[in-house]
Amino acid sequence: MSIWKERIGIIGTGNVAWHLANLFNRSGIPVSGILVRSEKKAKAKGLREVFGGVPLRDNLQDILGDSDIVIIAVNDNHIAEVAANCTQYSGLLCHTSGSVSLSEISAYNPSAGIFYPFQTLTRGIQVDPENIPFCIEATEVDYAEKLTALGRQIGSPVHLINSDQRLILHVSAVLACNFTNHLLVLAKELMDSKQMDFRLLLPLLKETIHKVSFMDPLSAQTGPAKRRDTATIIKHLDVLKEFPGISLLYAQLSESIGEQENQ
Repeated sequence: MSIWKERIGIIGTGNVAWHLANLFNRSGIPVSGILVRSEKKAKAKGLREVFGGVPLRDNLQDILGDSDIVIIAVNDNHIAEVAANCTQYSGLLCHTSGSVSLSEISAYNPSAGIFYPFQTLTRGIQVDPENIPFCIEATEVDYAEKLTALGRQIGSPVHLINSDQRLILHVSAVLACNFTNHLLVLAKELMDSKQMDFRLLLPLLKETIHKVSFMDPLSAQTGPAKRRDTATIIKHLDVLKEFPGISLLYAQLSESIGEQENQ
């Protein structure tokens, strides 16, 4: 692996920032610092321990002055606000969001890019870089090539995806990941109501994911709605009367599956 010399600055202290700092450290990529709101808050949150030996800084200009690439890893609602304070930055300014367009930062700095990790990330839980694809976009070909090289340096797959495609990808991820996890929360609630172990569902979940790795999801669909088993659906809805929110979702999803089958 070639030696990476360009310094990376990170703005933000959440899940994505932790994973980026961790991946860069493990790959020998120099991190000039992580911007925190204040030293006092950093100490209170134990961020020095969380981020190990990565320098914490509470002055944006210090990060901008010492970094060849600055990555904004903050809540989507604050990305443009941060970018507005980086108009004089001469390096490559990036963000990590799946739903914020490139134009929202290139409006403030023409040297702009996207370095979006397409994975569910939780601070403290290591993920193999091979399982963190990065979606890349930039205002110039040279910038895209630089971000592609950065992704490959940490051992991750890299995909060139524009803002319109990335937004659809992000919506798809919410459906496939966030909504699925919410359904698991509800399934556990039902299991808990009858003192059953949620882990009974794990083999079923693993097989479901395994099948869609080699089958079209539509072909892999099973269950009463797929079979048009109205009697079972009615029985399930009767059981769910004491869980009105879950009952509504069950009915809506069953209807959606039925409509898909009729197409």
